[in-house]
Amino acid sequence: MKTSENGINFIKSYEGFSARAYQLGDGGWTIGYGSYNVPGVGANTVWTEQQATAQLKKDVVRFENAVNGIGATLNQNQFDALVSFTYNLGPGWITTYPAMPQALRDQNWKYMTDSMMNFVNPGSQFEAGLRRRRAAEVKLFNSGGTPQKPSQPNKSQDSAAIAKFKKAGNGYKVTKAFRVDELKQINGMWQIVNYKLAGGKPVNWTNNGIPVAIVDKTDSSGKKTSNQVLKVGDYAKFMPSYDNGKIDAYDTPTNGVGIVMGKYGMIWYNADEWLKL
Repeated sequence: MKTSENGINFIKSYEGFSARAYQLGDGGWTIGYGSYNVPGVGANTVWTEQQATAQLKKDVVRFENAVNGIGATLNQNQFDALVSFTYNLGPGWITTYPAMPQALRDQNWKYMTDSMMNFVNPGSQFEAGLRRRRAAEVKLFNSGGTPQKPSQPNKSQDSAAIAKFKKAGNGYKVTKAFRVDELKQINGMWQIVNYKLAGGKPVNWTNNGIPVAIVDKTDSSGKKTSNQVLKVGDYAKFMPSYDNGKIDAYDTPTNGVGIVMGKYGMIWYNADEWLKL
């Protein structure tokens, strides 16, 4: 079996599109729809959405082969859901948890979908996003002949804010302060989030956490304060070296703009709120 166009679009909606290559701190380069360590991709690589889609279709072949190798009889939606699941986790689950592929061969669908929901990295900053993805994959798996849309918003057209950024050549300049709604040490680095900039709650710290090292503490008007120790309820503003540049990626389904903040990698912001800054 091959992944359908609905399956490809499903994966796209959860991976998000990055036109520019970026690093996550593991030494490799990621670009497009989660394509990792593609030959020739480096710091200055920029792709079109068409290039990213073409690479994604090449990437999924390995995961299609893994799912096909289970030897189960599946409908198209079940297959698409499993390819998304395997694209996200890697094919190791098939050999590490043999009861799951056996459940597929036995058509014990409930055991399989219940098991899928366990792969959410509980207690980590990834948990909320993984729970959303797993729930959407299970819904697709159980949807019979008609694929269901992901649980995230799935807009077919750019929002007005994204359209404005694109019309302006993807450039931005942020000048206003924003409120610190949460402050946490994640992976050894202090980060802050603003709920509006993050697109609401719950917050995905991996996608939406802003390193304290790239902001100045300010008053509500944006004036830098003498005391630079941040706490929840304070205001902050991006430092001059981070308050302007070009947007590196757009995610239309979630109305997101992604910006590579130097060595800190890509951070995602709500397009409407980023435009207001």
